[in-house]
Amino acid sequence: MFCPLRKKKKYEAVFESATEVIQKQHAANQVELTHLRLVASTSTLLLIFSHEVKSLLGVLEQSKNTLKNLAQELLPKQKKTVDDINTQFIDLKDRLNELLNMTSLVGGGSRWAKAGQVALLDRIKKVEKVFELIATKYKITIDYSRIPNNIAFRKILEAEVYSVLLNVMSNSIKSVIAEGGSKKIELSAERENGLNVLTIRDTGIGLAPSQYEAVFTPFISDPEGKLYSNLEKRINPEDNMIIGSGSGLGLGIVKEIILAHGGSIRFKKPSKNWNSELEIKLP
Repeated sequence: MFCPLRKKKKYEAVFESATEVIQKQHAANQVELTHLRLVASTSTLLLIFSHEVKSLLGVLEQSKNTLKNLAQELLPKQKKTVDDINTQFIDLKDRLNELLNMTSLVGGGSRWAKAGQVALLDRIKKVEKVFELIATKYKITIDYSRIPNNIAFRKILEAEVYSVLLNVMSNSIKSVIAEGGSKKIELSAERENGLNVLTIRDTGIGLAPSQYEAVFTPFISDPEGKLYSNLEKRINPEDNMIIGSGSGLGLGIVKEIILAHGGSIRFKKPSKNWNSELEIKLP
């Protein structure tokens, strides 16, 4: 027998369930919108920062030349000290120039950029240079000797490649510092079935298989709640600014870039002697 009351209750339950889903999605969208507003608001600060860095580069160039001239008038031991300082200035200038170039690519200049072929090895070298200070300070070994010269991503923005590499490298650096002990990161690449396969392995804190998908969800930067608690014990607060404090957006952005170009990204069971293994496939 037809029962209107039972049918009404069923519809009400479905309606309540749908309403709850919509409310949760709305709340998530609001959080994401807030973060995006904050990210967008940094563009002005970034332009100001870039201008100041360019001014600093000019000062460094002048100081370098002054020190070079001064060194000629000093005793051998003093000359060596001044030469060492000069070398540090040159290294700093090179790093700042690389950062400025990347900032230009991923900032306003990216709007006029065109997708094309981007060689992987050269970009990895530049990203490694960005993290050189912190890698040296925390005795982190970054090995990319297994990246062939002929690996190149097709029809992609250079800024997108940098965004992918900066995020995954930053995550690995945070992980190995949090774990302590032997701090090793390895990047390798090969061609497989018409795709470029980039693999990033590290001896970091690792990730449970049950969380392999969760880490790509926006705003979930530490699903197991152990990365940042351990990292806080082992890293100086000022160094945290270099590798990021964990907004939860990094891997989500990386995944969107990869999928937009017909690729795939996943964590997989790590190879022997490694605690984490991330695989990226791109045309």
